[in-house]
Amino acid sequence: MKMKSDFNKYLDALNEITNRERLEGFYTTHSATIQFFRAIDKSVQEALCKPTVDVVFLKQLETALPILINLEKEITFLDPKLSMSYKNKIEQAIDYIASEMSISEVNDTYKQLLDLLSKNKQAFIDEEKEEQRKRKEQEILEQEQRKAQEQKDRYNKLLQEYKNASTEQEYLTLAAQFRMMNGYENTTELADECANQHRVLKEAREEQERMRVEQERKDKYNRLVQEKNNASTESEFQNLAKEFRAMNGYENTEELAKECDSALKYIKEEQKRQTTYNKLVQAKNEISKKEEFQYLAKQFREMNGYKDTEELAKECEIRCKEIEVKIRKKKTIKAISWSVFLVIILTLVYGFFNGWFDN
Repeated sequence: MKMKSDFNKYLDALNEITNRERLEGFYTTHSATIQFFRAIDKSVQEALCKPTVDVVFLKQLETALPILINLEKEITFLDPKLSMSYKNKIEQAIDYIASEMSISEVNDTYKQLLDLLSKNKQAFIDEEKEEQRKRKEQEILEQEQRKAQEQKDRYNKLLQEYKNASTEQEYLTLAAQFRMMNGYENTTELADECANQHRVLKEAREEQERMRVEQERKDKYNRLVQEKNNASTESEFQNLAKEFRAMNGYENTEELAKECDSALKYIKEEQKRQTTYNKLVQAKNEISKKEEFQYLAKQFREMNGYKDTEELAKECEIRCKEIEVKIRKKKTIKAISWSVFLVIILTLVYGFFNGWFDN
């Protein structure tokens, strides 16, 4: 029959369904059909085991078969992704089961559908595993592609930064980042170039720094030498000696520091001699005794010709002589006075006694 042939085509087409969602939708929608076939099979087997055919059963069976017609309504619950051709084939199968198939054919169809269900369930499991494997492979592929794209994007970004780099720090950072790409493209060579450029810039910077420091030291040396030539006070020489020594032996700074020490020592001695000189001059103006002038004359000469100390010493000696002359004059006058006084006394005494005796 044409209808049966169409139904067989339907079964063949059903076997060719590879979309798991479509098959699941079909079997879920027609679970009632499967259960109905099972019930028919059970009833038929029970009837065949009886010694006589049960007329009532046959009538019940005739009543039950039209129920299949109602299954047509369930077609509306099929997955909308199923094409209309599949829907039509299912409708034709239901019509054929309801109107044309005998009990044995229903049983055979049930077994075919049951086998098909079992087969496709295993196919679902295998398909799910295969799909999981494919998804995993796809995920890995996409991840690798994403990493490759990220690697490419990072490479292009670093390459652009390399073209724009100009500072020591930029080349140092780029060298490290290129090496982190583990030999991708020409990153090893680029890392070496960045490292070399960093070294060149570093050496140039260090040379410039050395020259700058050297120039600063030279400028400071010249400034300190000029200040030394113009220095005159104790604090100036003291500070200059300290700054010369802070230059750690640059040029002849150690000798210049010693010269500042000598100048400082001379200033201190000069201040001390000036103080002594002032005290002696002041004392000279205040004393009057011979011994004091003698002492000052000695003190002036101990200053070894400082300022007019030699003249002052001579003045003190002159004052000593003048005082001696005055003392001698006083002694002479005093001696004469005493002599005159004594003569007068003697004269008076002589006159007194001479007159007394005359009387």
